[in-house]
Amino acid sequence: MLDRSGWVGYAEGVSADDEALPERVAGYRVISELGRGSFSRVYRVEREGGTGFSKELAVKVLAPGVAATDDMNQMLIDEARLTSQLHHRNIAAVHEFGLHEGRYYLVLDWIEGLDLRRLLRRLRARGLWLPVSAGVEIAIQVLDGLHHAHERVDDEGTPLGIVHRDINPGNVLVSAGGCVALSDFGLARTRQGEDTDSGITRGTARFMSPEQALGTAIDGRSDQFSVGSLLYIMLAGRLPFPGRNDLEVMRAVARAQFRPVQLGRPLIPDAVARVVHRLMAPSPDSRYRSARAAAMALAEASHNSGADRSARELGLLVRKASESVEEQTSEFDGPGFRLDASVPQARISGEQVRPVDGEDPED
Repeated sequence: MLDRSGWVGYAEGVSADDEALPERVAGYRVISELGRGSFSRVYRVEREGGTGFSKELAVKVLAPGVAATDDMNQMLIDEARLTSQLHHRNIAAVHEFGLHEGRYYLVLDWIEGLDLRRLLRRLRARGLWLPVSAGVEIAIQVLDGLHHAHERVDDEGTPLGIVHRDINPGNVLVSAGGCVALSDFGLARTRQGEDTDSGITRGTARFMSPEQALGTAIDGRSDQFSVGSLLYIMLAGRLPFPGRNDLEVMRAVARAQFRPVQLGRPLIPDAVARVVHRLMAPSPDSRYRSARAAAMALAEASHNSGADRSARELGLLVRKASESVEEQTSEFDGPGFRLDASVPQARISGEQVRPVDGEDPED
């Protein structure tokens, strides 16, 4: 059983309700809780050493009361094994993986800043749009990290075929310095993975690709679609595929029918909008040949439109947003559920069509 809600990122201020904060986890001193899912907790911790040395990190463990079953342990083992093979500035690094008192733990980068979900909530509370340049910068850095993951090979030079499968605002961490790191490879799969059979659907419904929603074969171009949906939300401030529940959302995703991203926000440059729509093309063959090609196209489109990317301005935006804890949730937050079961294709299959100007997606 996988964690249906994942965890909300590395943002401070998550309520622990009545759950007591542990003093230590696997020898690390716990400072605060960073995020929680149904089955896991992420803590901000401090590694203490001699002569005053200390380093702040994040530790992911099973939540109190959750049995350390073979399935739950395997989830953390798979995440640790896969993420340890990835070394890129735009991917949250794994520092340690171990077993403590019969429970596995994963030590990761602690990133001072906000996850994208919390950043969008805080901007919304102040009645502000995320600047186009900031959205572009975030998407480009996510695509750069994905390209590294997609292109990884084993010791014999065989492509691993890594697909993240769960790109959503809670898994995109934005630092106060403007650096973006993709996290939570808990649902990622490789070419050699067992989860490749037709009909298996895993991920967050609102950010799936059509082929992922239908449970058909996927590759790195599926992650491109998810980044397109992420960029759509950042720029348009609304969901491309609304629905009252996961099944409705997945049906809409399977059709890949959405309103143009500029509808309601015409200041989005045409060239940038074209990149968003290509990332979200119904067919993988109509998307970019690689995540790097998509990142380059987005950078060129924004530059030619005068919306140049800037990590410095993005970092300033994060620091400003971090000064306030007031947040406003919205429909694009969603419940954050991650599906981990086979969903019959017949229940969500639908005709795939192009974006329709000014029209609502069909039911």
